[in-house]
Amino acid sequence: KGPVQGVEIDALNRILISGGVDGTLKFWGFSSHELLETIEIESGVAQLEISRDSNLIAVSCDDLVVRVYDIGIRKLVRRLSGHTNYLTDLCFSRDGRRLVTSSMDGTLRVWDLPTGRCVDWMSFKKVVTGIAVATTGEFLATSHVDSIGIYLWADKSFFQAVPMDRQLEKPFKMEEPLPIIETNKIEIDEDDEKKNSKLIEEQNERSSSSFKEEEILRKLK
Repeated sequence: KGPVQGVEIDALNRILISGGVDGTLKFWGFSSHELLETIEIESGVAQLEISRDSNLIAVSCDDLVVRVYDIGIRKLVRRLSGHTNYLTDLCFSRDGRRLVTSSMDGTLRVWDLPTGRCVDWMSFKKVVTGIAVATTGEFLATSHVDSIGIYLWADKSFFQAVPMDRQLEKPFKMEEPLPIIETNKIEIDEDDEKKNSKLIEEQNERSSSSFKEEEILRKLK
């Protein structure tokens, strides 16, 4: 009935899940191509993200709500609301216990899925366009509007005690870190390049002659 907005496959390659702007989430048999079940959602689907380890799929919708479904039982298990503009990306932690979401409202939220609570809320000067959580969980990478850099953030809860039951009344303002290096501004001087090439050649010659001397001494012995 409408364009497909996202497609995901479960960990065993048995079920394919698709979501569309018509507000449906469809479960298909991967090998049989048979439609197994259709779930009617209250709003159009914008994006899908799967956690294969926990068998969950997160669905960001046009009504600014993120719905989390259990793939095994095909039921809604969490309904996460709080963003005030369209979502730009979402990403599960490796263990599937947390979901990170970013939005056009300039904020990023971290959700604890066992409790369904927002445990962290951050705002940025530039809208976050993409997010990725490290396999080990302690780092978060973000990309931003009008920025060619990728920012890396550390999760303090991995290194110190952080109260997880605190009430979040407003987002924490994140300052952009200074870039360590900008690859587009690196310029190599031609004279320096020639000097480096000459040094490498001399080093190779010394290594070669040392090798030959070793061989000669070995034969004499």
